[in-house]
Amino acid sequence: QAGSFFVLGELFLSLELPDDQPVKEHCGSCSACIDVCPTQAIVAPYELNASACISYLTIEHDGIIDTKYRRAIGNRVFGCDDCQLICPWNRYANLTTVEDFAPRHGLDNSSLLELWQWQEADFLKNTQGSPLRRTGYINFLRNIAIGLGNANASLDVVEQLKSKLTIHSAMLDEHIEWALDEQQKKLKGNIQF
Repeated sequence: QAGSFFVLGELFLSLELPDDQPVKEHCGSCSACIDVCPTQAIVAPYELNASACISYLTIEHDGIIDTKYRRAIGNRVFGCDDCQLICPWNRYANLTTVEDFAPRHGLDNSSLLELWQWQEADFLKNTQGSPLRRTGYINFLRNIAIGLGNANASLDVVEQLKSKLTIHSAMLDEHIEWALDEQQKKLKGNIQF
């Protein structure tokens, strides 16, 4: 009745406690989460290929994101939740009133180009106390580079991407070069003869 948007935690105790009863299957014939997953990470009911999940790729994965997932990532910088958002059980879920879960520093209204301008000090300041910090600055830029590669064709985006090329790491440069190539393809497609 409350949906599935929960933060899971774990307590380590020396108490002997009985096991919980297994959760009953509630999905029936619904496959909405499987159908909506941008990378097809949900491979079967109750079965996830975590290495293809956008939440894993943009938050936990450290390093190069396989090109086969980059277009599906779209403009997501941190996580995905499409499977949660489409789940019929979540239509009754209420937004939390816990302040720690509210967006901070206007991040929910920031453009990719604004975030791309951040220096590491900006990243650290604006992610203080936020789970966004887990991604790390370089992986944060990697995710934004992918988003900029997926953005509409723009000479401004191309210039901004070039501004960070060869500054941080070979891993980031690989994603910037991919994004530049995606932008160039779109720009060529927009040329009218």
